[in-house]
Amino acid sequence: MVKEKDIDRKTFFKASNSLLQESVFNFLDSYSPEFMKKIIPRNKIPNKLLYPPGAIKEPLYSEKCTGCDKCIEICPYDSIILSENKDGKMVAMINPYETPCYLCADVPCSKACPEGALLPLDNRMEIKIGFAAPTFHCKNQKAKKKVCTICRDVCPFLDDCVKFNIANIPMIKKNVCNGCGICANNCPELGKGIIIFPR
Repeated sequence: MVKEKDIDRKTFFKASNSLLQESVFNFLDSYSPEFMKKIIPRNKIPNKLLYPPGAIKEPLYSEKCTGCDKCIEICPYDSIILSENKDGKMVAMINPYETPCYLCADVPCSKACPEGALLPLDNRMEIKIGFAAPTFHCKNQKAKKKVCTICRDVCPFLDDCVKFNIANIPMIKKNVCNGCGICANNCPELGKGIIIFPR
């Protein structure tokens, strides 16, 4: 029987914090750098990979994806790569900080999977691979004024997704954002100013 004193406190609090973050995110409509600063340590920006459009839930995704390259070959932007998962298996993923998902109209990658790891999507409006959140590294946050609007300017949904509050800080609407990563990829603070969380 494991005694309370034998529990690794660091592991316990790390796991608890992850669950708390996920719970809070699910109830938020949009995120500000001020909020992100409270829950993400300054030296631990999570640059996570995203699943391709149409991906089924884990652990089934990793079980079904064979790394066959079909979705990779059909992507016109080379957005999809093979990446090693936690079990050492090579599976198809997207690194939005290197090449985001450019939201192809007919979502060909989702239809190319022969194993069922990706389910076919009819159009780009069905893509929901993640959601973006600005951080305390945002240039407007640092300057205390609006010196950059790139995240809104490059967003496929423009003002419907990204708005600036009275402090000129970007607020990203979670129910509109699909996690394509175009904003994060174009952010001057690449990999830090905006982070993309997988859905």
